[in-house]
Amino acid sequence: MADQHDTVDDGQLLKILIKKRGSVKFRLTHLVKQLDAVEKDISSIEELQFVEWKQKADRMPLLWDEFAGIQCQIESLSDEPDQFQERVDFENKYDRCLARLKQLLKKSSEVESIKSVKSCGSNQTSASVNESIKSDGGSNKSEVSARSRITHQNVNENLNVRLPTIDLPKFDGRSDKWLEFRDTFESLIHLNDHITDIQKFHYLRASLVGDAANILVSLEFSSYNYQNAYKALKERYNNEKVLVHQHIQGIFNIEKIMRESASELRKIIDTLSKHLRSIVQLGQPIDNWDALIIFIVTSKLPKVTNQDWEKQNKKFRGPTIEKFREFLIDRADFLQTIESKNQEKAAEKFESKHNRIGQTRGLLSANASCVVCKKNHWISGCGIFNKLSVNERIDKAKQLRLCLNCLKPGHFSTVCRANTCKRCNYKHHVLLHKETSRSNLATELESAHSANDAGEAPRNSNDTFEQPSNSNGGERAETASVAISVFGSNNFVLLSTASVIVREKHGKSAIVRAVLDSGSQSSYLTSDVCDQLGIKRKQ
Repeated sequence: MADQHDTVDDGQLLKILIKKRGSVKFRLTHLVKQLDAVEKDISSIEELQFVEWKQKADRMPLLWDEFAGIQCQIESLSDEPDQFQERVDFENKYDRCLARLKQLLKKSSEVESIKSVKSCGSNQTSASVNESIKSDGGSNKSEVSARSRITHQNVNENLNVRLPTIDLPKFDGRSDKWLEFRDTFESLIHLNDHITDIQKFHYLRASLVGDAANILVSLEFSSYNYQNAYKALKERYNNEKVLVHQHIQGIFNIEKIMRESASELRKIIDTLSKHLRSIVQLGQPIDNWDALIIFIVTSKLPKVTNQDWEKQNKKFRGPTIEKFREFLIDRADFLQTIESKNQEKAAEKFESKHNRIGQTRGLLSANASCVVCKKNHWISGCGIFNKLSVNERIDKAKQLRLCLNCLKPGHFSTVCRANTCKRCNYKHHVLLHKETSRSNLATELESAHSANDAGEAPRNSNDTFEQPSNSNGGERAETASVAISVFGSNNFVLLSTASVIVREKHGKSAIVRAVLDSGSQSSYLTSDVCDQLGIKRKQ
């Protein structure tokens, strides 16, 4: 008989489970009704009631876990669609209730803060008002009232200040990032009593990426497993021995500086400070590490920095890590000051150079004067010059000893770097262009250039250029044509050369090859010529 009473078939067990589920649903429904009542006037919630509502919110995950356990058993005993729908309905109702609870606690907290600040501000304002009235003898009540309104206004404005949210750090499994992640996560989440374990588990999973996230894959997401999850994470990465070795290795692996600069020194300072701080945090004493650390770091510094450190080191009986760190900071500050001054000088030099160029261009533009009519324009824009025929323009340019390529004084067409004729690409100005055969034009221009360069008197306007004989004319015309085409290129220019007899100080003569550049302001000798003439060089 005892066995018959203890034995429960699936039908009876299902009824018992449904009854238990109904009890859980009733508790949730009762909580929703309480929320409906209190949400009508949130400002009436007392401090004690606020604590009670917070406790109810903390118990919500337990209610869900209880329902989930019962519902899983029901679904294993029954395949009816209504039983599965019960889970969906309860889950939706639970989520809405939990969201309303959080919103209620948030609004209640804001109301309490406003009350507290207003009370504090009111007390301070009243005290200041009373003091002002006493000191003024009540004669200036309007001014005191104005100050009171300003004080209340400032208090209300401070309540609207929104601080930026603090983002949780991400941890990918790198040991050098563990301490930073551990301390931040524990201070914000793990040791926060106002956060439930299921919420902490959610934050923990959201903060882990890469290899670190794989540790929690096998753990079921529930409030009971949070402590196990965080314990497993600490067992993997909170190995003090390994962490100390890695930070010591980080000091040895500091990159060597090849050229002294403020940025490189600051990089060493930051790296060294980070590793030493972590070693101390792991409980390792570094009080007697001064000589070792200084030796390692000085091996990473350039010679000039080490020399300066040795000079400073003589002032100390026993150099310490802190003294060495102060030296590096002072040295970096000094270098930064020098680098800033050098940059300012370079900027001033650059600006001065461009100002001089701009002034020179301005003077050239202001002094532009036509050599024909003496007016303020270039000869190419002169109406008198443009009215002349092409032959007359050529004669006029030769008479004024102008360059036949750019029509400007001071040089000849052989060294002119201006663009060539737009019509034929020969080396003459477009105003001097004549429609004639290529061979005749080349010969004519070569003759004109030669006469102009040699300083010959200009021909009369009715003079004609003689056609050379066929024996040499073709070769000469071809040579002139090639020369003019080459001059038309903007990539380089052709310069004249000459053999020059040079006498040294003892009277010995030597023939050297010279390049003639009428636009150059300096003269240069090659090393071979200096050695041949026995000229001493000066640095």
